[in-house]
Amino acid sequence: MCRLFAFRSTGPLCGQASLCAAGNSLAAQSRRDARGESHRDGWGLASFDGDGRPHVTKSLQAACDDRAFDDLARSVVTTTLVVHVRQASVGNTALENTHPFVHGRWVFAHNGTLEDFAARKGPLLSAIPDDLRQMIRGDTDSEHVFLFWLGRLRAAAGGLDRSPSVDTITATFQQTTKLLDGWFPTHQGEESKFNFVVADGRLLAATRWGHALACRERRGNGVTALSVRPLHADETFRAVEIASEPTEGDGWREVPDRTLVVVDERLDVHTASLA
Repeated sequence: MCRLFAFRSTGPLCGQASLCAAGNSLAAQSRRDARGESHRDGWGLASFDGDGRPHVTKSLQAACDDRAFDDLARSVVTTTLVVHVRQASVGNTALENTHPFVHGRWVFAHNGTLEDFAARKGPLLSAIPDDLRQMIRGDTDSEHVFLFWLGRLRAAAGGLDRSPSVDTITATFQQTTKLLDGWFPTHQGEESKFNFVVADGRLLAATRWGHALACRERRGNGVTALSVRPLHADETFRAVEIASEPTEGDGWREVPDRTLVVVDERLDVHTASLA
């Protein structure tokens, strides 16, 4: 299992508070989360530049002990951020198994496990298009799911070089979770968990299936702590944050189980059932 944090914003935003400074920052969660578990098997951070290209940094150290994580959290300024701290459940501790995974302009992170993955992965592996299957570098269930979902998205959107609609994102995640639920049923009393986050610099989407997930919308006018620059008096700043656990402040709401959240280019928030 793992912990996630992501945001989309209308203007440049630094995630330092949520990643390092807050009492329940992602770094703090890597040491001990709300359930008393640690997530010390590496971390990854994906941000997007002004042209929508992802930049991913990964480490095998625990975020709570890694000065590089703190330094990066202070320095990265972006309108789209996806950060992951890992608790290895499938696949060893290696950079190729560290989230977020990236393909083109899409990044993907997973909080959860496909139960009995080694024994049951055949149908999933076969359903990944050949060219995408050849890109598998690690041995996690998560990377397999990412490439499988990309194949569904490519078929539905007519390619991966265009920004899909909210309806397309919704349909592909509904299809993906339905198939995964059938391929990876309960094993030894444990249910598979599909909390996924994807982003392409314009859209941000997250699923809740089996693990907790929270969402918060934030706004500011004029000079505000949300933005890395002062705003004009009549300028409104908006951000949408998604996290495995609320990191700091008020306004968080729990995402219902088996629900998809999509944040579109205008930062409108859409929800849909995955059941």
